[in-house]
Amino acid sequence: MTSRMVALIAVAILSIVHSGPVGGHTAVVTPAPISSVATQPQALNPPYLSEMPSVDRVMHEMQTADPRETALRQMGAFYQLMEIIKTLSGPREFRGLTPDEARIMQMYNVAQYNIAQAADKVYPGPAGTSWKFSEQNPYHYGRWDRRFGVEGIAIFKLFFSPALHAEFQKIVGGDNARREARTQSYRNEAAAAQQPAEVKPGSQAEMRRCIESGRSQRICFSEVLGNGFDQLTGISLKLPSTPGLRMTGDYSSPGGFRLIFQPDKATMVCRGVPSPQPYTVEVTDTQALVKIQNGSKPVVFVLRQDGKLAGSGPIRVTGKVAAGTSTEQTAGMTTQKTTRQRELTPLEAQNYPDAKQNGQTYTTTEDATEMIYGPTGSRTVTNYVTRTADCSLGLMTATGPTPLPPDIESPFGLITTIFSGASVLMNGGTSKDALVDMLNLDKAPAPGLRMSGRYAGEKGFSITFHPESATVACGDAERAHEYAIQKNANQILLKILDNTNPITLQFKPDGSLFGQGTVQVNGRTIVGTTEDPKNPFIFAPKVGRCEAGSLVAGGPVTVPRPTTTTVASPSATATSTAPTATPRVVSASLSLVSGFATQPGVVNPLAGKSVLVLKDSFENILAKAGWIPPGSTAKALTVWARACETRSPLCQQGIDEMRPYIVASAKLDGNGGFTFPNGRTGTYYLVAQTAYNGLHLVWNLLVDLKPGANSVTLDQRNTTPIDR
Repeated sequence: MTSRMVALIAVAILSIVHSGPVGGHTAVVTPAPISSVATQPQALNPPYLSEMPSVDRVMHEMQTADPRETALRQMGAFYQLMEIIKTLSGPREFRGLTPDEARIMQMYNVAQYNIAQAADKVYPGPAGTSWKFSEQNPYHYGRWDRRFGVEGIAIFKLFFSPALHAEFQKIVGGDNARREARTQSYRNEAAAAQQPAEVKPGSQAEMRRCIESGRSQRICFSEVLGNGFDQLTGISLKLPSTPGLRMTGDYSSPGGFRLIFQPDKATMVCRGVPSPQPYTVEVTDTQALVKIQNGSKPVVFVLRQDGKLAGSGPIRVTGKVAAGTSTEQTAGMTTQKTTRQRELTPLEAQNYPDAKQNGQTYTTTEDATEMIYGPTGSRTVTNYVTRTADCSLGLMTATGPTPLPPDIESPFGLITTIFSGASVLMNGGTSKDALVDMLNLDKAPAPGLRMSGRYAGEKGFSITFHPESATVACGDAERAHEYAIQKNANQILLKILDNTNPITLQFKPDGSLFGQGTVQVNGRTIVGTTEDPKNPFIFAPKVGRCEAGSLVAGGPVTVPRPTTTTVASPSATATSTAPTATPRVVSASLSLVSGFATQPGVVNPLAGKSVLVLKDSFENILAKAGWIPPGSTAKALTVWARACETRSPLCQQGIDEMRPYIVASAKLDGNGGFTFPNGRTGTYYLVAQTAYNGLHLVWNLLVDLKPGANSVTLDQRNTTPIDR
């Protein structure tokens, strides 16, 4: 490439960094060409920001003869600078940065974005192992990685004093020590947890058990906090839950009547007047009835075969509606300035020119503050009045899921909901993204019948129902799954949606559940932690097998004979399951090595790529899921690969198909390598993909893991051929 071309690309990148809005993003405030952002009239808060370099200086220091490498280094430098601010800000990273920290973070963030946009325009199409140039992240080391700020781009040496570097290392070192302590604690607990033990509400063991079952951290956090508060105060803020059938969803009729179901209540809305009331679901030999309390007489709806609710006759609804606002005075503790007399010794009085002598002592008047309770201001409140409205019942159709997630009804659920939205905003998401995350509507169950309560049998099998899932358990092996209730003409079936081992039980007229045969529960246990905030734990499979039989509400859990197996095979995914074969508890390690030649300035094709360890061939998994068209000779992997190349939704669908078969997963390092240190012997398949020299490479590699150390080299020779 000529020097003229290098200059033109550099000018293009710099012009975008210092231009106006790009792609709807706020324009960069062009800093003065100085070495630090702190060379300003006012001191920065906190003082460490005085060492943060300006955008111009970062751009200059990252310059190389290769414009591609320059762009990668510049994007990596801004990423690392933002990570340094997050680290040095301490708890403010999550509670809110100072205005100066937020301003400099935004400056770096926008600069990084603009460089990426410019580079993608200059170098369109796939780049190296990525689908576009800006997705290459050779210098995006985690802040806990020993290479951060040192290897590749020497951020600390170029921009910061040894004192700041030492402070960063101190914080990161403390984080690493705490993480290692937690990992060791999890390992110790996993080794000790050989028999089921009583788990106290609100305890760390309850939190661990909830996360191991596969439920979301947000739900686990709010439930365990709430249970702990109940234990601490002896006061429960939760409504009592009755085991049995429930309803979910938002239903409406053409006449203006609406029903919103939640686990413990149904809100009837008639012409804008809401009335939340308790309800029941009763099953007879021929139909399912939904009965909602309304005054002295319940309102009855029939759940039809098509999922609609049928009611008839008039209904009068009484409830509270908003009727304007008013202003009321607020009160609380406030700080009041005052003065006080302080007595001094003759020696102390020498330091107080205004001290007054009173015999052998001296006194002085000094300013002081005190806390007092009193008026603090005013606030605007909404006034509510009781109103009544009349409607006519009719056929009601589901319009969508219940608008608000059930956990928002509890104080701790509301807190975690707010924090989840704030976390999305802090990570660069939009208000719409935050709202979707808070309401969790994309994971809300479909309108219709649901279950509540806990059901247990005499053979050790039990099911605990939650608003979003059902936790099946056999001994101490537990796993949460989505579930569905299917209403047929003469029976109601409960279907646990486990792709590997689906479970079907029948809901009996006496309120019990009945199933036949042996049930396998693919549980898991925490054996370590990772640095990935989205997948912070490493899991090992734990399998339990029980006879299904009859399950009754609130029945005692009977511990089955030893039928659970825990295997120390690490996985950082939320869908780890155990192989169906009986595991052999023999120590084995697996090292993955990239077979691609390393070239200066070129990212290894496998660097940063994900690798999955499956208990079956990816080709077989896709074939069993119906990916091969009838009469076709094409491979299922070929169909999937083409879907990924065209960015079709089928690509993600194929990945979802393999999730139940995942035994372990990892992210390859900058050299394209990784080692699974504590595996178990057996036959597995390694699945990975990358782009290389314009080719889409896919590995579906059979690996026979032997006792001791094992090594596999991934290169073009052992990829799976994809016909094009």
